[in-house]
Amino acid sequence: MYFKYFSFILLLLVSAASNADNSDLTLSAHGLEIKPNKCVALNEGRACYTEVSISWHTETADEYCLIQINSLAEEKQFGCWFARKNGTITIDLALEHSVDFQLVRKNNQEVLASTTFQVSWLYESRPRKRRWRLF
Repeated sequence: MYFKYFSFILLLLVSAASNADNSDLTLSAHGLEIKPNKCVALNEGRACYTEVSISWHTETADEYCLIQINSLAEEKQFGCWFARKNGTITIDLALEHSVDFQLVRKNNQEVLASTTFQVSWLYESRPRKRRWRLF
């Protein structure tokens, strides 16, 4: 029983260390960065809960919005900024699957930058054997 908890904590620590190693980024004209960029749930199909910080930058000040797109192509808007070249937002996420975040120009919905938040799990779900018992 304790082994499952220990392995879960160990995986979280390894994930945090790998995020620290990936902190060197080469920034382009338009950038979108999410930290941390992955989350690990205990079992497949379970939600992964985390707080992420999303930062973005562009060369010109304009109206920009941050949207999330899931695997069903459903969009969720997290915020818009007016006359800004950069911005940061902190969001609490509860996700079962990986999602994409996009920085779009508000007036024409042009996608300027995109990044993916990955969700993975320790244990895959397996169909349980159902045994019939009378007593």
